[in-house]
Amino acid sequence: DVRDAIKLAKFQVGEANKSVEAVLTEQIYAAAYGASSSMGRPFFSASASPYEIASFRSKGYGINGAILTATGIADHDGFCAEVESLLAESPVGDSSAAPTPEYLGGEARLSAPSAGYAHVALAFEAKTPGPIQNILKHCYALAEKESGASTFSTGDLVGVYASAPSEGVGSLAGIIMDTMSTSLDSELIAKAKTLAKA
Repeated sequence: DVRDAIKLAKFQVGEANKSVEAVLTEQIYAAAYGASSSMGRPFFSASASPYEIASFRSKGYGINGAILTATGIADHDGFCAEVESLLAESPVGDSSAAPTPEYLGGEARLSAPSAGYAHVALAFEAKTPGPIQNILKHCYALAEKESGASTFSTGDLVGVYASAPSEGVGSLAGIIMDTMSTSLDSELIAKAKTLAKA
């Protein structure tokens, strides 16, 4: 089963790496949080060994992460004691709190000369993720309507993406900077709120 799962994972990684959006998203997180941090490491990884998979499972999945429900129990305390005795030998996962990655900011590049296109994304940490982040994404989307760029919001990041043939790469910086530096007036924010609600 593990061998089959690894083969499937490698196929899925190959498919994901054909997507510019997936590759850019991974590069953005590596630049934002550092490539060796928990947030900067690739989501799509083809290098996991059976030992690493087993180690991940034993750390993350255990009886302390399980939920048991039952109905029609007359003696609640007796039932709990019985369950505890039956599950006493079950593995317990790592209960320590996951480290909170620190937003660093930075840049990452990936060369793909055969593509003939340059893809650029610029993102910033959303200090208040959630509805405000979604509204900000729509503000950028309204601002860049004519430029051909597109906006995105992923995790705690919000930003702008643009692409151009390699010979026209000089125009990308202007497109992205014009979008990101747009003045957010009340009319634009009202429109963005409506789009976010929709």
